[in-house]
Amino acid sequence: MQEKLKRLEGEKEKEAAEKEKFDGLKTRLKDLLEKDWKKINDKMIRFSKYLKNKYDDYDNYALYYVLNSPIYKKCNHFDFPDDDSIEKFIERLGEEQKEAEGGEENKE
Repeated sequence: MQEKLKRLEGEKEKEAAEKEKFDGLKTRLKDLLEKDWKKINDKMIRFSKYLKNKYDDYDNYALYYVLNSPIYKKCNHFDFPDDDSIEKFIERLGEEQKEAEGGEENKE
């Protein structure tokens, strides 16, 4: 009985940590969209379609919903592997935006 309670507590903690990560990435993405909505939105749509075509179970990855839904959904998987990672995708968007902003400042 105690093992079951510990396991449930561990699962709740894991889910809370995943939801916190989801919310943080959603906020980061919102900030990027506010700076350049069209460009970021177009990249989000393309990446989302890429994942949908590559993974039959794309909708069973929680972070897929960062791109497609305002609400966290508990799934069997959290993020896609390697370069398909939503977290890495958002990091790349941020780096690209930062480089673009730096390039604009250097033009002035």
